[in-house]
Amino acid sequence: FFFMDIKKSSDIMQYLMDKKFSYPEKTYKLKNFKYFCYNNNRIDELESLDTSSGEDFSYMFAYCEFLEVIPELDTSNGTNFGSMFDGCYNLQTIPEINTNKGTNFNSMFNGCNNLTTISEFDTSNGENFNNMFYCCSSLKTIPQLNTINGIEFRNMFAYCESLEVIPELNTSKGNNFNSMFQLCANLKSISKLDLSNGTNFAGIFDYCKALQDLYLYNVKKSIVIGSGTNYGHQLTVDSLIHIINELCPTDTAQTLTMGGTNIAKLNSLYCKITDSTNEKLPMVLCESTDDGAMLVTDYVTGKNWTLK
Repeated sequence: FFFMDIKKSSDIMQYLMDKKFSYPEKTYKLKNFKYFCYNNNRIDELESLDTSSGEDFSYMFAYCEFLEVIPELDTSNGTNFGSMFDGCYNLQTIPEINTNKGTNFNSMFNGCNNLTTISEFDTSNGENFNNMFYCCSSLKTIPQLNTINGIEFRNMFAYCESLEVIPELNTSKGNNFNSMFQLCANLKSISKLDLSNGTNFAGIFDYCKALQDLYLYNVKKSIVIGSGTNYGHQLTVDSLIHIINELCPTDTAQTLTMGGTNIAKLNSLYCKITDSTNEKLPMVLCESTDDGAMLVTDYVTGKNWTLK
């Protein structure tokens, strides 16, 4: 190895193309590691790197399709981790990464379809989680993620076919949930999803055929949670009642699409409002003879929602 005074990502890319399995020995001055090893299909492992000054790690290892192991990295000053490991199809493990300053996690692990687990890391400042785990088809668990500042969640777990459980996520600031869990075929449980500011739910649970426990909060816009027997039909009555309780009354008519199989689970159920002063008009299931009893379907209509 020898040192080059490299200041631009394009210089790094060209250097790597010219030197098989090589990269600058001294990297302590670099703040920009963007495209550091981008699309270099000749690298299968790397030696230690001094990345302590790095701020931008986006696309650092993107499309290094034969890369299997990443060395320990000092990313304590990093803010941009977008597409850092995008397309690393053969990557087996990820070292612990300091991401406490990170705001962008867009496509960070997109297409890492040989990863089975990921170590915990700090995402408390993250705003963009689009495509973060997209097509991580072998990923069986994900760490607890602090998504309190998250705004974008589009395709975050789409095509994660091996995931069975999603830990509790704080999504109260999120507005885009498009296809967030699409084709998570083995996903059984989502413990909490706050949709307070959500505006786009297109395809959010499409083809989640195994989903049983789903707990949504503050639902203000039309959403599809099931479609006949194609997906969502295994949702428990407890989940359905919880979601219905979390429908926010609205001036504009909204629709909760759950499919005929789920509607049939509710057809003979009665409920009564427990607090008429609360905006959501919370209710509990009851007997048809109880004072104030009404069909669950009528309760939904009273909130200006339609079941479909």
